Amino acid sequence: MRVSTDGAVSFANSHIALENANTSFFAGIFIIEGALTCFLGILGYWALVDFPDKAHKSWKFLTEREAMFIIDRVNRDRGDAKPEPWSLAKFLHGGTDIKIWGFAMVSFWTLA
Repeated sequence: MRVSTDGAVSFANSHIALENANTSFFAGIFIIEGALTCFLGILGYWALVDFPDKAHKSWKFLTEREAMFIIDRVNRDRGDAKPEPWSLAKFLHGGTDIKIWGFAMVSFWTLA
């Protein structure tokens, strides 16, 4: 979405007088796009529907009957409809996988 709006934001920014803010044209682009990103992120936080066990409470997206149907289907499929309690050990366990470090290094080296 950002790429599709860059031209319009740049055009609008070129017609906005930013001399009062003592910023350059490119600083104005970053300010406007950053504010737009923050706005869309905050809007998305409230607009997204929750996992099916709570979806009937958020936006009345699903009825309780539909939510139970989906939860039963997920439990039959993968058995993880009920979230596990969070623990630091499980969180850090992902860092012990060598493939994660390999992909991180490949990404780091391509940016350097």
